[in-house]
Order: sequence, then C-alpha cells, then structure tokens
Amino acid sequence: MEKPLVALDKGTTCSSWNYSGQRLATGSVDGTLAVFDSRDPCSSSLSCTSKSKVHEAAGIVKIAWVPPEYGDAVACVCTDGTLSLWEEVAEDAQPLQWKLCTSFNGGSAQLLDTQFGVSAAGLKMVTAYSDGRVKVYELLDPLELKNWQLQAEFQNVIDSVSTVGPAMCLSASISWNPRRGESQESSFVLGFSSNTPQLNSAKVWEFDQAHQRWLPVAELASPGDNDNQVYAVTWAPNIGRPYEVIAIATHKGISIWHLGLNPDSNGRLSLKKIAVLSGHKGEVWQMEWDMSGMTLATTGNDGSVRLWQSSLNGVWHEEATFEPTSSPEPNPFSRNRESKFYTERRIGSKNRRGGGGIVCGVVVFPIDPWAPSIDSQSIASQLFAASLFPYLGFLYFITKSKSAPKLTLFGFYFLLAFVGATTKVNYGTSLANVDWLHGGAEALLTLTNIFIVLGLRGALRKAEDAEERTSTPIPGLKDETKTSA
Repeated sequence: MEKPLVALDKGTTCSSWNYSGQRLATGSVDGTLAVFDSRDPCSSSLSCTSKSKVHEAAGIVKIAWVPPEYGDAVACVCTDGTLSLWEEVAEDAQPLQWKLCTSFNGGSAQLLDTQFGVSAAGLKMVTAYSDGRVKVYELLDPLELKNWQLQAEFQNVIDSVSTVGPAMCLSASISWNPRRGESQESSFVLGFSSNTPQLNSAKVWEFDQAHQRWLPVAELASPGDNDNQVYAVTWAPNIGRPYEVIAIATHKGISIWHLGLNPDSNGRLSLKKIAVLSGHKGEVWQMEWDMSGMTLATTGNDGSVRLWQSSLNGVWHEEATFEPTSSPEPNPFSRNRESKFYTERRIGSKNRRGGGGIVCGVVVFPIDPWAPSIDSQSIASQLFAASLFPYLGFLYFITKSKSAPKLTLFGFYFLLAFVGATTKVNYGTSLANVDWLHGGAEALLTLTNIFIVLGLRGALRKAEDAEERTSTPIPGLKDETKTSA
C-alpha cells in the first residue's frame, strides 16, 4: 500500500533531500524555493515550513544542499544561468527563515550543474557552464557562506595545455569523490553533452597541492568512445575498497569503471571498465548510489527506474524495475522529465506486483532514493518494545530451571530497570536528547553487566572448590592402607 510523504505544488520542477534525508527542498517554475520538514519525529509525513522567492522572472532547475557541517543552506540554479546561495538563519530573536547569502553570475553562458565538495582545505563548489567552462570556487570563511573566491577556471579536456573554441553544451554532470580525509586530495568527475568531442568524455580532476592547480588524472572512456556525449556521472561511496567505482551514462549504456588509487609516473590513475548496463530505452539522466556503493538506481527518458546491483564477486545484474503507470504534466525545464506513478517489477522472478505503486513526485525519482527514512526512530522503538516479550519468556524459564546463580539471576531481572529508563515517559523525545537520563540508563546497564559477571564468577569459584575437595586425598588414608596390607 502506497503512503504519500508530501504533496508538491503544481509547477514544481526539481527537488533535493538534505544529507540526513530529513528535509526536502523543491524549486518551481515561478522561482519559488520551498522547504519541507517533518513536524512529528515519529511520522514520515512532510509539510512545507518555508517559501522564499529566489527569482522573479526565472524558474529553478536545480537545487543542491551545502554539506551539513556548514549549516542549512542550498544552492539554486535558475533558467537564466544565475546561481544563488540561500541559508536558513535566525536574526534578532526572530524565527528561522531563509536568507540570500550570495549569488554568482556566469555571464552569457547558462549554468548547467553545480555540486559541493569537502576537502581538508575546506568547502569547494564546482560549476559547469553551457560554453564548456568549468569554475571551482572555495569558501574563505567557514562561518560566512557569502565569502567565496574563484580558485580555478578551465575546460574539460584531458590535455591541460590545449583549449577548444566556443562550445554549445546541452547538459553537464558533476560528482565529487565522497571520500573524506586529510590525506585525500579533492577530486571530482565531470562530463558534458555538447557539440565539441574533446569536452564530452568524463574526466576525473584532482587538485595538485604542490602546484596549486587542478589536473586531469583519468579519462573514463574506451578508445574510440572519448567523443561520446555524457548524460550523467556518479561517484560511488568507498567503504574500504582498494579502488574507486564510478558510473558513466552515455548513449551506449551505463558503464561501470574501477579507478585506481595510486598514480603512475605520469600522474594518471589506472582504469578498468568492468560492466556495461543496458536496459533503458533512451537517455539516462540521473543516477544515485546507495551507501555501500554496490547498488545503483538509474532513470531516464523511458520513464522507468531501474536498480542495478553488484554481487560480492563483482558481477552486475538488474535487480528491479519501477515502471510508470500514469503520466501527469511534463516538466518544462528538464528534458521531458515527467512525474509518474510507478509499480515495481522484480527481475528474475515470476511474481510481479501490480496495482499498488509509489508516487515519485515531479520528476522520476526527484528525491534521493537512498535517503535515510525519517520514520526510523518510530520503527526502532516498536522493535525495542516487541523484544521485551521474548526476554520475559527467557526470565521465566531460567527462573524455573533454578540453574542460574542467584546474583546472575538478579542481574537479568535488574535489566528491566534499564528497559524502564529507556521508555519515553514525560519527555516526549528520544533518550539521547536528555543527557542525565541517557547517562542514568547507561549506568543501570553497567550495573546489570556487573551483577551477571559477579554471579557467574562466584559460581565458577564454587565449582572449582568442590572439584578440589573431591580430588584431594584424605591424610593418613595411604598409610592405613599399607599397614593393613
């Protein structure tokens, strides 16, 4: 049974979850930025808490959240090519409201994509324009989102000394390396869909700290395919792999690449194409990884959403498909992207579910399909309450068996005090939000463990003493045996 999370206004053109998956920002054709929040932590429903006019004469085509360590802020890209940064602030004891921090003007070129990345040096923002230019900005003061400076400007060509003439780019896609660390240099992958072959292929750019410049370290294209137009790129999270995983979407399908971590003598990283995923009919323009980097969600002009998964031995297969069953009004700004109603079809299974479905909003998967559910606290509390019943059964049988030491048995019963302390009584909030209650509950759990361990320790000592008494010979018994003999 489908459960609507939020009803979006007519004319909504784009949307984006924040990094925790608890807030949703949407942009509309009339230039309005709307932010949705959950008023009840135990509910997954969202309601609009703020509306701001970003532009009076242009619509919003893209929204990107600033990383959470820099506050609640979003970047809005409009149809006239302008980029504005909006931050949620409180001024003079007034309630929180969204204010314009700063704006960027790309001149005559239209801004196609923008993404934020975090490095050891601070926050960076990369932008791609319709004339093929790429600009990288860096934040000067982490406490002031309005203070940015242009760090670099270049073109997406593998030969850093060559340039190309004026280009006409229809779209661009940027994805930062999600890995963070002091030893990790800033890097991102970028691809264009343009009339200039040199710009199109996806290239990995890395910041050279020694020379203070951005260098191309890899070109994700097979020989003969480096002029293919790139529709979408996405960099997978890395949870300990000795290589990076990047997905590239072109008209030939979705290519999965392994990118080495150690550069060669020329400063280039090793590459290996390990899979080509085909199934979409037409252009693929949005891809998202899950947190493990082993499942990829893709969508495009054919209106379907497909889930691809890698096995532990690296073999990729199509796991599921969400197919549209209805199609409301098209999005005027997003290359025929439409809102649709979906049903799920499992690949490789005879059981196909029909009838029910999920509404994915104003575009196909306009929200991050892997965003954490804001209803997780409610589910966790229900599971915690359900676990009490088997534990009570355990107490009944261990008491009836009379096999446990008394102090250990007391410790198991004392655990109920911890359960009582973790129950929401008059606070109406999570246990972790009340410091003294949280600390008291942890202290009770520590006492429980001490009682159980001391009881078992005492029982083991009694067993050892009894064994020693039975194995020690009675004094004089040996002499009496010899005398009688």
